[in-house]
Amino acid sequence: MEAASNYNFVSIEMKKWIPKILFIAILLTMGNSFNCFAQDRFKNKPWLISYGVNLIIEDGNQFTVFANNEKIIWNISPFTFFIEKRLAKGFGIQGVIGSNIYATNQKIGGLTLEVPRDVVYTDFFGKFNFNSIWKDTNSFDPYLGIGPGYIFKGIGGEATANICFGFNQWVGRGDFAISLEGIYKFKVPLIETYTKDNIFQINLSLTHLID
Repeated sequence: MEAASNYNFVSIEMKKWIPKILFIAILLTMGNSFNCFAQDRFKNKPWLISYGVNLIIEDGNQFTVFANNEKIIWNISPFTFFIEKRLAKGFGIQGVIGSNIYATNQKIGGLTLEVPRDVVYTDFFGKFNFNSIWKDTNSFDPYLGIGPGYIFKGIGGEATANICFGFNQWVGRGDFAISLEGIYKFKVPLIETYTKDNIFQINLSLTHLID
């Protein structure tokens, strides 16, 4: 009971900070101009900041429901914030923090939720950007990443092993991009009560490059 209370406290405190982080990031990026030329976009190993929304699908039954065109219960209150450092030869490291709320009647771990449940997650990725191979940073910028994560779900937390694939679609010759990313999160059984259903997550965000 005490452990569940601690998880609730951590989840609530982290969730309070996520919108504040997004707001500060937006203010910072508004102060920068479109000063990055496409061919030189990554030569100085820049930082990338992203903020957007997410969709979290945890129960395998949701995939079946989607395929059968039945009613989908969407998440609510989706926040996602990324910060990435581009390194040499197409590699980079990325940290992520985000939150969502599982809505009432959503199926999680074979159970139907009677009340909404807060979800807060943090992920870390080592990434490889394929533009380093074909030397084209003009617009389409795909990448692949792997790394660990942790997800808080109100009543407890679970570790995950993650793999992601996504792309940045840069706008013209500027330093802004629209980013779309899919992450598959494998549950790691560190505790006896872990749920066996893995997680599929989709992130849609605005990315800003800071040289």
